Amino acid sequence: MTNLITRLWESAGFHSRHSSTADSDRFVLTILVNGKELNIADIAVNNGEWSFEYTQEFRDQDQIMPLPGFEDLSKKYLSPLPWPFLLTRVPSLRRSDVRQVLARSGKFPPHTNPDDISFPELLRAFGEAAATNSYLLRHRPTSKS
Repeated sequence: MTNLITRLWESAGFHSRHSSTADSDRFVLTILVNGKELNIADIAVNNGEWSFEYTQEFRDQDQIMPLPGFEDLSKKYLSPLPWPFLLTRVPSLRRSDVRQVLARSGKFPPHTNPDDISFPELLRAFGEAAATNSYLLRHRPTSKS
């Protein structure tokens, strides 16, 4: 699985500068169920290691099935790189319009090179919604962000 993630990571134009070991950030994966947001999982990156862990709220419900590849509700999943479902939330850095979108967002200084932005920062900028699924990814500020 790690080799697949590495190939996806590199094919999208990401490289080691995007996965700084100094990164520390948190997100929560949610979905709307009957008009209410259900917190599915806590996702974090700490010192270059990504973690995925289902919330107690998700474990206590029976309407939504676990995500494929994350079937064990009690397990804390770990990875040295973000999982493919996170990678698809950030456009390829090879796209010419990414730099323009970053500049217009006001979240980065003008003329910021996308290669100098960590993946968690890119995920905060682009990752809340995805065309590939109905899950939302909400940033949860840490004491460092």
